Amino acid sequence: VRVASMAPVSSRVEARPDDVVVIYVIRHGQSRWNVARERNDLFGMLRLDHPLTPLGVEQARALAAAAAGRKGDSELAAELAAAQAIWASPLARALETALVGLHPVLRSSARQDAPALVLKPALREKKRPGGLDSISARRGRGCVRRALAFLGRDISSADAAELASVQVDAREAARRWWAWVESRNALRRRIRRLLLDLERRGRATRGGRAADAAQGGALRRRPLRDELGSRQHH
Repeated sequence: VRVASMAPVSSRVEARPDDVVVIYVIRHGQSRWNVARERNDLFGMLRLDHPLTPLGVEQARALAAAAAGRKGDSELAAELAAAQAIWASPLARALETALVGLHPVLRSSARQDAPALVLKPALREKKRPGGLDSISARRGRGCVRRALAFLGRDISSADAAELASVQVDAREAARRWWAWVESRNALRRRIRRLLLDLERRGRATRGGRAADAAQGGALRRRPLRDELGSRQHH
């Protein structure tokens, strides 16, 4: 498992057995919630499903440049180009990051042989008491339309049209996928289902690559570490 943020990371790729599945976990770019927290802006924090800031979009663009090999990260670009599955949280900040940052390796009208972007509600951030940033008002394709509408404020119309051509599988987010309250046990169950999905995908694509645009709040917490410690994952 490789964990990456929007900050520059080493692209060195170690040699590995052919039956090892590489998983990149990518943190979303700066969100409006991040800025509101830095400013102690309670009103700004208490909004649903915060999108990226203009800086967050630029951070995602930097990831896209690396994925396309334009930053000298040829090994990283080759790894991402070989991705056989790309998953993202349906929350706007993660979905925007995936659309922009992984656009060079996503399936679109121009790249039919690339993987589609799959919305995985299990990747969403943990619901914190009183927090609204992990709650949405959109389902299914509505999540995609909302993310594209936010991006339209910070990118050109040509770039927006290109991102709109990316193929997104939103079936898992077709029903209400967020929780108004989430206990620790509920979080454990959600992450356990995600790990089982990863295991199934790994068996189906042994020796392949996968990339997740995730909510760090879910994937950094102890329940995931507990689950990883109780299973043999490659």
